[in-house]
Amino acid sequence: MIWVSLILNEKPIPFTRELLGFFCSVFEEQYGQEIKNLYNHFQGDISIFRKNKKSKENIDLIVEEVFHLSLTYPHKIGPSKGKKISSNTKKVFELAKSMANKTKGKIFLSDLFIEAIKSLEYENNEIANAIFYLVQKDFLLQI
Repeated sequence: MIWVSLILNEKPIPFTRELLGFFCSVFEEQYGQEIKNLYNHFQGDISIFRKNKKSKENIDLIVEEVFHLSLTYPHKIGPSKGKKISSNTKKVFELAKSMANKTKGKIFLSDLFIEAIKSLEYENNEIANAIFYLVQKDFLLQI
């Protein structure tokens, strides 16, 4: 029913294509009727996708749930006092704090990931899981 275009500077990986397909499915499921009536009833007003309705998710929430775009925004160090984490995750968190001290408190998770690959002897998936955990548990807060 809908077409999605994504402009990249390189060929997308299969996972990206799967995410786009999943997004289209979720979007069409939530807003199928609105899509059909977009130009005749709603006169092209796309604000209908941003309105919260009891039975429908706001389009911004759908995009976040599918693509996790908030992970691309800058983050800052959150409170850690009293929170327990594994030793591997703690090392990633210490690295994040060190990086934040050098960048006026602002870090990008992609930079943290790259720095952790260089300086810690962990597998990529271990680093990614540690960073995701730190975000989920508010050790790293979106700015």
